Amino acid sequence: MKRAVCLLLSLLLTGACGCSRVQGRSSTGAWYLRDTESGPRWEERGFVPAAGSLADQCAAVLAALQKPPEGLRAALPATVRVLSVRVTGNVVYVDFSAEYAALGTLERSAACAAAVHSLLRLKGLLYVSVTAEGMSQSPLYERYCTADTFVMS
Repeated sequence: MKRAVCLLLSLLLTGACGCSRVQGRSSTGAWYLRDTESGPRWEERGFVPAAGSLADQCAAVLAALQKPPEGLRAALPATVRVLSVRVTGNVVYVDFSAEYAALGTLERSAACAAAVHSLLRLKGLLYVSVTAEGMSQSPLYERYCTADTFVMS
C-alpha cells in the first residue's frame, strides 16, 4: 500500500511539473494565447518533438507555435517564416523573416516570449537569440533572451 501511494504521488508530481518521458524523449511545451473576458492569457500545451538534432527539435517547436490547438491563438503569427535555426552549445539562434520585425511592439514581444519559453523547455538550452533577416530583434536590446526575460502570467 505504501509503495502504491508513493508511486501515485510520483506520477502526480511528475504530471504537475510538466516532466514526462514518452518513447525515450522528453516532452516540451508550446505557449499560446487564450482570449478571455479580462484579456489574453498564456496557456502552455505539451507535445513531444520528433527525434532528431536539437536544431530539428527547435524547428518543430517553432512550427508548433504557429499551429495553435482549438480555442487558442498563436502568439507567433503564421505570416512569420523561420529562415534558420542553429544551436551552438546552450544557445539557439533563430532567424525570422522580415514579417517578424514588422510586427507591432506588443505582438513582437508576445511572439518572442512564446518562442523563448517554448524553446527553453528543450533539454540543454539556456539562451535564445532572435534575429529577423539577420538583424537583432531581442527585446530590451539584449543579445540573448532567457526565461527570466519574460514573465508569463
